[in-house]
Amino acid sequence: MDLMRYEDRFKTSFITGPMVGVAFIVASMWFLVLMRGPEGALGPIWLPPLIILVVIALAWNYRIMTVQLYENRIDVGFGILPRRVSWGNVRSYRLVRGPEPRRGDLGYHINRVLGVWRVSYIAPVPDRVLVRLKKGLMREVFISVSRPDVFMSLLDHRIGNLRED
Repeated sequence: MDLMRYEDRFKTSFITGPMVGVAFIVASMWFLVLMRGPEGALGPIWLPPLIILVVIALAWNYRIMTVQLYENRIDVGFGILPRRVSWGNVRSYRLVRGPEPRRGDLGYHINRVLGVWRVSYIAPVPDRVLVRLKKGLMREVFISVSRPDVFMSLLDHRIGNLRED
């Protein structure tokens, strides 16, 4: 059985708030088109409700970021599509302490750092763990954690010989 050893849950209103705002704007524009008649519409009449549904579904999916540490893997991500990192794919890991991220830094990011592709899951906490991977397109996973001491001690217990200092 795969027992969970650690879990963090971060509410992500910094993502869902703007998405709900976009859905409200599209709904308002659709309402105005319905009131004026379809001759002023920029597309088919079913397109605005579809956009509203997609935006609301995305906002619902991205409302909570979870970090879970199991006996054989780390799961991190938003909603129904977490990123899974198995212990066999971990090359090294280290704790990164720093200031709390600014508003534009929060969320899900993919970028290159020193020529290596990195996927980042950033929440409004100052401590993050950098996990370097052996294989895959994304060779680094950057994860925000609220209890870094607990998270690092569990990593040390499971794969302690891979820690960078």
